[in-house]
Amino acid sequence: MHVVAWRHRGLRDAFEVAVVWPGDDEVRIEGQVTGDEEGPFSVRYVIDADARWVTRRVELDGLGGAGPGGLLLEHDDLGATILTNTLAIRRLGMNVGGAGDLRAVWVSEDLETVEPAPQRYERIHDDRYDFVALDSGERYPLVVDSDGFVVTYPNLAERLR
Repeated sequence: MHVVAWRHRGLRDAFEVAVVWPGDDEVRIEGQVTGDEEGPFSVRYVIDADARWVTRRVELDGLGGAGPGGLLLEHDDLGATILTNTLAIRRLGMNVGGAGDLRAVWVSEDLETVEPAPQRYERIHDDRYDFVALDSGERYPLVVDSDGFVVTYPNLAERLR
């Protein structure tokens, strides 16, 4: 079991904590992001993935500007939290110099908007990746630990634990 936490700064002011239970056949992740981005919000997520860290099911429950809501996604990656970068990094399993494209979705904090978010991860060094949002071409350098959990996501989050 891994317990990880991040302080979100920059785009939004928030706190995220997640518990990850990797198993032989599956990975279960439960977490929550609470903060303020154009109003207070709180999103609880449960992610089920297979042993290769491929997302099978995402359940979201939230409170925000639009009031309480829920959302269920299947067979996709979620681009709504810092933790979900770990799913991509672990699933791609790249060597330094490698790159991989993924299909993801972006979900707003109020759970009202779900949009495709094609992305690429490029492994620059043992502990460094570039995350590229393919729609915009924007590039974000990520620093990760030996398990693939993000330590630093510039202008967005820093790991606390």
